[in-house]
Amino acid sequence: MELLQILWLWIFICPIIKPVRIEAGSIIGTAQGAIKRINKAIIRLYKTMAASVGSAPGAQTISFPDVLDFTKSTDPANSSVEFFTGDKPVIVPSTYDRDNQLYITQDGPFPMTVVSISAEGETFD
Repeated sequence: MELLQILWLWIFICPIIKPVRIEAGSIIGTAQGAIKRINKAIIRLYKTMAASVGSAPGAQTISFPDVLDFTKSTDPANSSVEFFTGDKPVIVPSTYDRDNQLYITQDGPFPMTVVSISAEGETFD
């Protein structure tokens, strides 16, 4: 008699969303190659339970210090988090750099759908 063993292995891969560089205009035209900084962003989410926002100027390591909070102050302490759909304003922890980038990620097996990102920043001419 053969013994059949089945092993289920679940692997979670941490998603990192890296949108194209924000190259907004400046007094001289394009902002490509100019020193810039992303100050704030509004992230539109759809049925999301967890997300973090960070930046990685140049060749530094990616840091995600801003974990988005989806709980309400009126929620009981022992209740589960509901899916969030809407806009989340974020102050982006970034520095002045020529290659400023915005990253969105999450570190759990939860749904995360990013619909749009609107950013506000400064460009030095």
